[in-house]
Amino acid sequence: LPMGVDTEVIAQMATAEKSNFISKFAQKLVGKKQKETQFDPLFRRYKVILGVDRLDYTKGLLLRLNAIDHFLEKHKSYRGKIVYLGILASSRAAIPSYQVLRKEVVAMAAQINKKYATKSWKPIHIVVKVLDRRDIIGLYQKAAVCLVTPRDDGMNLVSKEFVVAASHTDNPGTLVLSMFAGSAIDLTDALIVNPYDFEEVAENIKKGLEMKKAEKVKRMTAMRRALDERNVYDWARRFIEGALEAAR
Repeated sequence: LPMGVDTEVIAQMATAEKSNFISKFAQKLVGKKQKETQFDPLFRRYKVILGVDRLDYTKGLLLRLNAIDHFLEKHKSYRGKIVYLGILASSRAAIPSYQVLRKEVVAMAAQINKKYATKSWKPIHIVVKVLDRRDIIGLYQKAAVCLVTPRDDGMNLVSKEFVVAASHTDNPGTLVLSMFAGSAIDLTDALIVNPYDFEEVAENIKKGLEMKKAEKVKRMTAMRRALDERNVYDWARRFIEGALEAAR
């Protein structure tokens, strides 16, 4: 019973600014513009590779940073043109092993930045903060690539939310998805990778960055339709039906 997401709610949030005529008209009257977020300068200057995760060892965060290091080492032309933005929600912060993981992620990010950074550019931006869901949806829509590369994950709803949000843009990003995420069963049009294979992840990052708009739209549309059919409400219905059948 693979869990779905609330595709209608995400779609409404993703299209709110485009469709809310009254809001736009009111802003025009009072001369107010939407407040710029702290991340907007990154999206204006660079192609952004996005990660949104709990700070958890299952998410493969160190493997991912190694893959990005490999990408920058091999594809020098992308230095100064891309950044990785990792949004991390603190998890089980009182447990020593999770504290160690946080230090390791921050240390590896600093190491990669030291290796490649220039006076005007650094490749890795790690933000340990819980963002508003609407802000996350906005990041999904702006990202060139979304990296979802867990070592082991029962489902991973970030990958599904990214697809729904990105599919409501004219030029969506691409999803690079671990074969060990449960969502890979549904999201077969993603770029499926083995997160332990740095070469494979790096090459699929490149493929995602260079993919033609028509192919991106085709892949996103197919995955969004699958998620519309198997959304969270369909999951709840099938869960209850399964429980009733088991009881009988």
